[in-house]
Amino acid sequence: MPVSFYDIQEKNVRKTKILIFLFVLFATFFGFFLDYFYIGFPETTKIPVFTIFAFLISTINSFISYRWGDKMLLKMIGVRKPNLNDLKEKTLLHVVEEMKIASGLPMPDVYILDTDVPNAFATGRNPENSSIVVTKGLLDMLNREELQGVIGHEISHIRNRDILVMTVAATLVGVIVLLSDLAWRLLRYRLIFGESDRRRRRTAGGGGLLIIIVILLILSILGPLFARLVFFSISRSREYLADSSSAELTRNPLGLAKALEKIAGNQHPKKWKMKGVSHMCIVSPLKSKLGEKEGLFADIMSTHPPIQKRIQLLKQMAHAF
Repeated sequence: MPVSFYDIQEKNVRKTKILIFLFVLFATFFGFFLDYFYIGFPETTKIPVFTIFAFLISTINSFISYRWGDKMLLKMIGVRKPNLNDLKEKTLLHVVEEMKIASGLPMPDVYILDTDVPNAFATGRNPENSSIVVTKGLLDMLNREELQGVIGHEISHIRNRDILVMTVAATLVGVIVLLSDLAWRLLRYRLIFGESDRRRRRTAGGGGLLIIIVILLILSILGPLFARLVFFSISRSREYLADSSSAELTRNPLGLAKALEKIAGNQHPKKWKMKGVSHMCIVSPLKSKLGEKEGLFADIMSTHPPIQKRIQLLKQMAHAF
C-alpha cells in the first residue's frame, strides 16, 4: 500500500515529539548526576539545582525551537528579501509560485542568501509558517528548468514537514553540546581544585563517587555524539524522498539531476560560513569522503546521501515520465 505525504507528515510530527521528549529526559538525567556529584543530592535539605535548571532550560528551549527556531535561524545567517528589479530573483518568486500551486501548499516566504556558493534549503514548523532560502550563487548558476527542480525539492521538504524535524533537531543538538561542555568544565574544576568533602563521600561512598565520575564522563563525551548520530540518520533518509517528490511536482527529474550536478561541482567549504544550516541544504556544502559512501556507518554519520546516487536515481526516474 503506497504511503501518502499525509502519513509522512504525521510520522515527522511524531519524530519531533519523540526527539523533544528524549531531549528533556536526557537533560534532566544529566542534571541529576551533576547534583549527585556536586552537592550530594538526594538529600532532603538540599535543592537539586542542576536537575531543575536542566529540566527548565531543556523544556523552554524545546518550545522556543519549535515556535521560533526558523526565524532565529534566518536572522542569524542574514538573509534578505528578493529584489524585484533583479530578473533572476523575480524569476525565483515565479518558480516558487508555480511549485506552490503544484503542491497545493500556501506560499512560503522566499529569501536570498548573499554568497557565491550555490545552495538552497527550507525551514519552518509547518507549511503555513515556512521559508525557502536560495543563495545568490545558485540563481547565477542554474537555468529555469534546473531551478524548478531545486524549488520542487524544497517544497517537498515543506510538504513532508521534514523542516520541522530538522529545525528542532538542530537546536536541541546545540543545547546538548552546551550542557555537555558545562559538565565537562565543572568536572575538571572539581577534580583539579576541589577539596575533600567528607559529607559528599558519605553520601556517595568511595566506589559510588567513582561510578558517578565515570557516568558524568560518559554523558559529557558521548551525549553530543549520540545526539548527532540521531540527527544525521534523520537527515540522510529525507533527501531521497524529497528528490522523488520534486520529480513528481515538476514532471522533469532531469531538471533536478542537472541542478545537483552543477551544485555539487561548485561547493567551496572554506567559503561556506553558515555551518549551522549545512545539514538542511540540498547538497552538503561541507565536502566529505564519507558523504559519497553507502552502508550503515555512512548512513548514521553523514547528513546527505551520495550525490551521484541521487543523480543516478533521478535519471532512472526520467524514463518513467
